[in-house]
Amino acid sequence: MYAVPKGPCATIRADDHFYRVDANRVSCSFAVRWASTLAAKRLNEKERGTATVTLRGGPPGYTCFAGNGGDFEGFSIHLQTGGGCMKGPEDSFMGPGFTWAIAIPL
Repeated sequence: MYAVPKGPCATIRADDHFYRVDANRVSCSFAVRWASTLAAKRLNEKERGTATVTLRGGPPGYTCFAGNGGDFEGFSIHLQTGGGCMKGPEDSFMGPGFTWAIAIPL
């Protein structure tokens, strides 16, 4: 039996931008701790404008990714617009994990 997804956990600040963190079958404290670290990573020159980039340095046993839109006004193309980590290899994205997404003020 699967645990109920936790949903929204918190809004974090990384690299002077705000991101909403969601958890799925992991604790919010785990999700927030790792998302804070990973969301602050800048994408390199080769990765900019790429829909999805694999991130290194995530929790052991998890596959992590990030993306950037590059089209948001006032955003560097090196900044992430969102990302996530899921337990297991890339083809098992139904497992426990967490995501972060840019929080744009209204």
